Amino acid sequence: IAVLNFDGSLPDGTVSVGTVDALSLASAATASDFAVQDALPQSEAPSEQPSMQPSVSSEPSYAPSYSAMPSSLPSEAPSLEPSQTTMPSDEPSISILPSESPSIMPSISTYPTPYPSTNAPSLSTFPTPHPTAWTPFEHEFLSMDIGSVGIAGTSFEKEEGLYLVEGSGDDIWGNADQFHYMYLATSGQLTFTATIESFEASYHWAKGGIMIRSSLSAAASHYSLFLTPGNGLTQQRRDTNGVSSTSIETNYYYYPSVTFRVVVDENNIFRAFYKSPGSTYWTGVGAVKSMISITSGSGFFVGIAVSAHDRTAVGVLHVGNVNLTRTCSSETITAAQCDQSSNCEAGELTGTCYNKGEVPSWESLESVS
Repeated sequence: IAVLNFDGSLPDGTVSVGTVDALSLASAATASDFAVQDALPQSEAPSEQPSMQPSVSSEPSYAPSYSAMPSSLPSEAPSLEPSQTTMPSDEPSISILPSESPSIMPSISTYPTPYPSTNAPSLSTFPTPHPTAWTPFEHEFLSMDIGSVGIAGTSFEKEEGLYLVEGSGDDIWGNADQFHYMYLATSGQLTFTATIESFEASYHWAKGGIMIRSSLSAAASHYSLFLTPGNGLTQQRRDTNGVSSTSIETNYYYYPSVTFRVVVDENNIFRAFYKSPGSTYWTGVGAVKSMISITSGSGFFVGIAVSAHDRTAVGVLHVGNVNLTRTCSSETITAAQCDQSSNCEAGELTGTCYNKGEVPSWESLESVS
């Protein structure tokens, strides 16, 4: 075995240039016969155990490397083409782009949506607090404060068929009253009906409801049916002008709304009734009473009364579906009162009151001319 010494420390002239060149040619021809001194023996076959450390090259590979095992780390540069697998994923895939074509079948979820649908109407098992429409009343009401009230009251038609009535005053009680009155003039037999939709007042003896009154003075006789915030229903009356009032309460009624009805019959007998929301039955309440002091004159007043039972506050009443019906009589109803009624009209010639639709043709002034 030849040993080559390439030690550059040998002095010049020790080996001639020609000797080196000849030796180089010989070594190139017989390279397999030479081994580097102290080098480890090499094998043409790959190692049975892979290296624990990867090899590192300062030069990049011209072709990508392939591995049969997936990497636990994501690629620094994503692939331009999606990868495909024959095995399903354990987790759903998420796309930030919508589908180009919608699904023919709707998707079904076992979880409710956090937002309600705006395309379908909502359904409720609770009724609305009042109807969406009220029966309009055919005639204009007048209104005024009765007695010394502290704060001026008011009344007006808030929506068609729905009225707001506000009233102050100490009370409707004793020998004289203090309240706000929305009213019209009438006479004779009648039925007056109104639905109290709501009543707001701070004092438990505040009153709001139907009142039939002989005059507009504070001490006038009256027959009334009221709703109170804390004492249920009360039917009150003053039998003659200036005397003390009388009350019959029904303390067990605390519905927020109620329909009242007062009937005056042909014998001047007054009756009061109420009907709770959703009911078809009328319940009598209070006294069945002849009120000659109200009906003995040429006419009287019927309407809605509100007293806050407090001179420094007001009670607020919403009332709808007001209706007044009466049997017309030329002896008890004047032409002016007939015009204010819901079912009477006066003949043009004589002014006599008739039920609507029953005016004879000869009552027309045109036929006379």
